Amino acid sequence: MGELARKAVANGVRCGRSLYTTSLLFNETRSIMMSSFLRATVAVALLAIVATPAMAATITWGSPTAVSTSAGNSSDVSTNGTLVEAYNAVDSDDPLTDVTVNGVLFTATNALLTGNYGGTNDFSNGTDGGDAAYDALLSTLDYGSGGGLVTRTLGEGDGNGTDDGGGNLVVGQPYEIQLWFVDDRGAYDTRVMQFGDGNGNTVNLNDQYVIGTFTADTTTQQVITLDAQGFGNAHWNAYQIRSLSGAPPIPEPMTMLAVGLSIAGLGGYVRKRNVPSGRRRG
Repeated sequence: MGELARKAVANGVRCGRSLYTTSLLFNETRSIMMSSFLRATVAVALLAIVATPAMAATITWGSPTAVSTSAGNSSDVSTNGTLVEAYNAVDSDDPLTDVTVNGVLFTATNALLTGNYGGTNDFSNGTDGGDAAYDALLSTLDYGSGGGLVTRTLGEGDGNGTDDGGGNLVVGQPYEIQLWFVDDRGAYDTRVMQFGDGNGNTVNLNDQYVIGTFTADTTTQQVITLDAQGFGNAHWNAYQIRSLSGAPPIPEPMTMLAVGLSIAGLGGYVRKRNVPSGRRRG
């Protein structure tokens, strides 16, 4: 082989090595870029989940029902599904006494509303019936926050009515909420309290309870509104939230989109990484 031929062969070998090295660098760069893309996709997905504003779930209210005064009236208290939380609303002047009615433990709280009516009153003397514990539950109430529209947050398990973050509800899960408003004090017996879900769905109660259903779209029932109809302050005796069985959680649309993007990015990255090295160089 002549000198020129040997030089040509040597140059070809060097060129091949250079191309191979370039190919390796290209593939490694592509892998790094895909990894970065995957991390960015997951970050965007998580940001979309976190940044999605929590909206109040729509509540479908049942018909208001008069508090029973007959024997066995504790059956007014729903036992559908499983208990999430139940609270006995009391004023700051009243003792914090937990009450169990129809097997449901109502934990005492004086933090649902912000006022203090002063003194001790029996708000249910006109609706007393066959169950002393039920009478005790309705004989107290929490009071205050003014006569305009009052917004409280439920489902966090702390009984304070404020949005502290977190919550005990599962997105997509169906729930039941039961509320009571009773005020039997003489001239005040005609008072009406309007409850709502923040979406324009309201129900008026006067010595009654109501049961509503909703599907959680956040970990708390973000909005429950109270609007005293023609008097000075919101009043509230008790409530409970119960999880209803028979329907699996349904992810939120933004959650489904975010997860889908993450899986798509991961799948693309894995396919790139699993291509044989010989095929990547070819």
